[in-house]
Amino acid sequence: MATASASSAEQLPREQAWVIQKPSVGHYTPDCLRLEERPQRPLEEGEIRVGTVYLSLDPSYLTQLRLGDAAYVVPLDVGDVMKGVVLGVVEETRAPDFAPGDVVSALADWSTHPVLTTGAGGPIPPTRIERQPGVRLSAHLTVFSHIGLVAMIGMGEIAKPEAGETVLVSAAAGAVGTIAAQIAQAYGCRVIGIAGGEEKCRFLLDDLGLDGAIDYRSESVDEALGRLCPEGVDVYFDNVGGEMLDTVLLHLAKRARVLLCGAMSQYDLPDPSQHYGLKNTFRLVLASARMEGFIPPDHVDRYEAIFGELGRLSMTGAVRHRPHVVAGMEQVASALQLLLTGGNQGKLMVQVSHDPWDGVSG
Repeated sequence: MATASASSAEQLPREQAWVIQKPSVGHYTPDCLRLEERPQRPLEEGEIRVGTVYLSLDPSYLTQLRLGDAAYVVPLDVGDVMKGVVLGVVEETRAPDFAPGDVVSALADWSTHPVLTTGAGGPIPPTRIERQPGVRLSAHLTVFSHIGLVAMIGMGEIAKPEAGETVLVSAAAGAVGTIAAQIAQAYGCRVIGIAGGEEKCRFLLDDLGLDGAIDYRSESVDEALGRLCPEGVDVYFDNVGGEMLDTVLLHLAKRARVLLCGAMSQYDLPDPSQHYGLKNTFRLVLASARMEGFIPPDHVDRYEAIFGELGRLSMTGAVRHRPHVVAGMEQVASALQLLLTGGNQGKLMVQVSHDPWDGVSG
């Protein structure tokens, strides 16, 4: 019987999946994950099987890999398949609302063929994506995704910058940063971006058309802010945290808004005791300023309006997306390191299979 069962498993279609091999304690290394090949399991009622096209790589996944309480999206442990946002095509279905060929977005296993339960709750349930003229599929991991959502919540819903105000964005050449900066531009603001390296700063100035760029690797952020923002910063969209955030607090304008979106500088520290302690928070008092952290689920009642506004800005060309695509499922673990080294320019994603919308511009 065991032999027959094993033989049956061998005949099932196969899939590849990234499994957590060990917690990321200290600096992330690719050996925290291992790529396994295994048989696909049969579907149960209400489930769909998706062929992954794009797999999103986000800084929050580095925190997830610390496991325990750090895994704030879904609980994870050693031996579990890593999870994240994927775009894929339905290949098999036992759910009445989905048909083969449907393109979907979901929070799913990092697998070539994840199984999704339809109608289930969760941070990002399976959602069908309708094709729109001029919109690339990869845009649904940038502008029309959790990335655009975060950027618009922070900039459009909380900060609400007014025309003529000075807006500063850190990690401005990254996934969230590029969209947040463009939203501020669309609202008539003067926008300054912080990034690492001459190439990224040239991208901010030449491609995005920002009013200024600061290369934190080659110049003092403090001195550059004094030069570029002599009247102070009205809105700071922070993706970095740590010492950079502390420096920006010294340059706040009256009634400034500081948005805490991420803390890239702190994600890869070996010990929580090494986390940077802010020294300049009293400047918030002196400037009558506000500093606020946020996460998307707190604004779920605004999702429809937010994506509507993102669609409007995209259709007018005010907000464009820039994907950084790495090819091949086998590259996932090593590609994650680009988030720590600053090697990505724009939204980082891995293309696992053929894009059914390939050839669409936008």
